[in-house]
Amino acid sequence: MKKTLLAVAITALSANAFAANLDYTVSPVVTPVNTVAKEVVAASNIALTTTDTVSWPTGFSVTNQNLVRLDLTNGAKFTANPTMTVAGVAATISAGGVGATYVIFQAGVATSGTSAAPVVLTLAGLTAATQADITIGYKLFSTQPDAVANNANTVAAGTFPYAKFANGLVFSAAAGAATASKQIDVTAESKKFANTTVTSNAFGGLNLSVNANTFGSNLSGAALTLTNMIGTTAVLTVSGSFNAAAAAGAGSTLAGLAATSLDAGKTAITFPLAAAPVAITGGQLIYVATGTTAIAPSLFNAKLTLGTGAQVTTAPADVTSMANLAKTGASDDVDLALKPGGVYSNFVRISNKSTIAGNVYITAINDAGASATFNLGDVAGQTTSVLGAGASTTQLTIQNIFNAAAAKGLALSGEGKLRLVVDAEITEGKLDVQTYTVSKDANSFATF
Repeated sequence: MKKTLLAVAITALSANAFAANLDYTVSPVVTPVNTVAKEVVAASNIALTTTDTVSWPTGFSVTNQNLVRLDLTNGAKFTANPTMTVAGVAATISAGGVGATYVIFQAGVATSGTSAAPVVLTLAGLTAATQADITIGYKLFSTQPDAVANNANTVAAGTFPYAKFANGLVFSAAAGAATASKQIDVTAESKKFANTTVTSNAFGGLNLSVNANTFGSNLSGAALTLTNMIGTTAVLTVSGSFNAAAAAGAGSTLAGLAATSLDAGKTAITFPLAAAPVAITGGQLIYVATGTTAIAPSLFNAKLTLGTGAQVTTAPADVTSMANLAKTGASDDVDLALKPGGVYSNFVRISNKSTIAGNVYITAINDAGASATFNLGDVAGQTTSVLGAGASTTQLTIQNIFNAAAAKGLALSGEGKLRLVVDAEITEGKLDVQTYTVSKDANSFATF
């Protein structure tokens, strides 16, 4: 099927048609005219199959004494002799052509033409030296010596874009996908998603498609499709923390694609595409949690593994931050809380720097990575889980914090130290957690 590039002026063609040949006698002309996918052709010495015609005004009256010189840019060469008509009459090659970057035609017009009468070039194959854009330089001369010398003694001249090289495959995060997504509900011990009654929610966004009217090395063929470019049964893999996911990622989807496997570390889920993949626009991730494990905040990245018959020579770079999962409200960490009952007395103080009151939740994590989440009010000495606007807690001992965690089933492990994650239903960035230690003989004091 002959490729066409649609000029805006040709309104009779349907929106799905490929356009006719390049015609610079009409205005406006859609440019860039031909797009060659950089991912499917070589880096140099690229053989381009093309039988397109390129038309432009002569720019001046033409007789059979005139010569037309055409120059290809950036080292492109003719691999077969093109043909040309000037004002509807066939021209003959007098120099250049096959193997050269230029060709000179002798006009065949027997009488004077008009400046609007077009020059029509029909290509028969090109070689591009590199992935650099190709334009056609046109010069109309009165004498053979001037045409051969390619000097400034022109009767008319012009430059006409023919082909450009650009990425044909779109593989990217959707606009806004990397924006913090407050999805994990801290009120449900972070085991569910906010604003839902279930353990799943859609977030993030991924794009996968082919730019329209993009071609491989055959510029006279049909435009590339997603199947052409990435092959059949390609695979998308999303990496991040799926720590609370069900076995094999059961129920999780990406743009409606079903998950087929979850790695042993719960850090990556695979989503095979169909045998004939379809474009994805803003495809969201649905992560199905068990409802029994706290969901960890995480950024998610996407990787494309090419399928059978892919014309893309190398898989595209991974898409970073195609989704972001965060807790509602504010959060702060204590990376080192000392062993309960140890040599030092360890204390924690939590402050609400916002202008609103909110519930506070604490997650204690032992050296083995096991955790338990509980309300601030579960800690001995605290009468409520709500921390007022601008307020701070009393001094919480690490022993009392651990006791609240132990009541939820957490045991000490390893060296017996803890990490703490404090979440609050207050404005993000307005939560502050400080720790300090005092030796039992009261001779040393340190804050963290």
